[in-house]
Amino acid sequence: FFWNPDNTIMPPKEGDVKFDTTGDPDAGPPVVAGVRLGDKLSNYRELKQSSEPGEPLTQGMGIYRLPKTEGYTHEGAPLRNLQFITYKGVICSIKFEIPASEAERVKNSLSGKYFLPGRLGKDGWAWDAYEIQAWMAPVPDENASQVVFVWKPTANQIIKDRRGIDAVAVNGALMGGRVK
Repeated sequence: FFWNPDNTIMPPKEGDVKFDTTGDPDAGPPVVAGVRLGDKLSNYRELKQSSEPGEPLTQGMGIYRLPKTEGYTHEGAPLRNLQFITYKGVICSIKFEIPASEAERVKNSLSGKYFLPGRLGKDGWAWDAYEIQAWMAPVPDENASQVVFVWKPTANQIIKDRRGIDAVAVNGALMGGRVK
């Protein structure tokens, strides 16, 4: 359940709930343990780089952790396995686990704060707003759920850099291009 920028675009299927495209502008990007999604890494000197075997990182990406995470919560749920994934010095993803008993409450909180109600798929819950995406899914063989926030402007930059293109295009529509 690691964020993969090549698989972030999910075409709608019949019966899907239409994604929220606005979010709550007053809520701003999520802040987890005092770190804001989309901020510069240089704003958080307490974050220490960590190497994680097997994580599919692109050049320019890094995984960072706080020295101590005991006592941190998000939306009132205690956190564990907290990671901050960066790309070219920007916090592009925040990933953590919460107790399974807190999942329903956190899901409802995310739906009310950052997004309209999410979409339940085979891999868990998904939300999408203008600048952020989020997923929440059970962790196999553990009594926990994993939550992942992604900063879409940086995710788009990763895709552009990986593919060597100036902008993302889908079905002939160029992101940032003119409407014909």
